[in-house]
This record gives sequence, C-alpha cells and structure tokens, in this order.
Amino acid sequence: MREGNTRGLFKDRKVVSWLTGEPDYLDPLGAEAPVGWIVTGFRGILDMLANKPFVAAY
Repeated sequence: MREGNTRGLFKDRKVVSWLTGEPDYLDPLGAEAPVGWIVTGFRGILDMLANKPFVAAY
C-alpha cells in the first residue's frame, strides 16, 4: 500500500478490492488506509441492533 501510494499507483484510478474493507486489513493501515476504494462489505455492520434478528436467523 505504502509503495503504491508513493509511486502514484492509485492516483486517478478506481480500485475495487475484495478484502481491504474488512477491519482486519484496514485497521493496521491507519492513516495509510485507501480513500475512495470500492470494497466488499464491512463485518461491523452485522453488530448493529437492526441487524441482530437477521444474524440470529442466519
């Protein structure tokens, strides 16, 4: 991530990433976390009160 940012790899590009939206990957990046990337899901949303019945049924 750091090298890609340093070299301008992500500048003016849309990036779609499978796992980088997960807290396990984003949290360690801190301030270097990508901005504007399209990612799949965020597991923290399952902990929201409105989603509890769905999670329990699933």
